[in-house]
Amino acid sequence: MMPVGDDLLSAARLGRRLVRRALEDLPEEAALFRVAPGSNHIAFLALHLLDARAWMANLMAGPTLTHDYTPLVDSARGVDDIEAYPPVREILDEWETISDALETRLAAQTRVLRRHERDPRRALAGLLASLLHPQSYHIIQLNLLRSAAAVEPSGFNE
Repeated sequence: MMPVGDDLLSAARLGRRLVRRALEDLPEEAALFRVAPGSNHIAFLALHLLDARAWMANLMAGPTLTHDYTPLVDSARGVDDIEAYPPVREILDEWETISDALETRLAAQTRVLRRHERDPRRALAGLLASLLHPQSYHIIQLNLLRSAAAVEPSGFNE
C-alpha cells in the first residue's frame, strides 16, 4: 500500500502530464470549439483546471498562489462570462508553474504525514484527494472535445 500523500503526489503528477498532452499541440480554433451553444470548450476547462490546482496548492502552507488569469476566472460564473480567452499555450505555461508549486507542497505534506501517522493534517490529505479526483473527469472531457473538434485525442498512455 502506498503511504498517505504519495498517492496524492502521483495523482497530481499524472494529471499534470495528461493535461499538458491534451493542450500542447492543440490548435487555437479547436480550443474554442463548442459541441452546442452554452457548452464548455477546452479553453474554459483548461482555465478551470488551472484555477482548481492553484486553489488546492493554497490549502497547504506557503505563499498565496495566483495565476495570470485569476481575475478573469474569479469574475466568471460560466463559459460565456469570459469575452476573450487567452491562448492555450499561455494557459499551459501557467499550468506548469502552478503544478510545480502544487507538487512541491504535496511533497512537503507527504513528508509530514510519513513522520506523524496520526497527524491531524490527514484530514487535509482527504480533502486534497477529493479535489484531485475530479480532474480525471475533466481530462476525459478535454479529449472528448479534442475529438469533437476533429483533433486526434492526446491519449492516456504514459
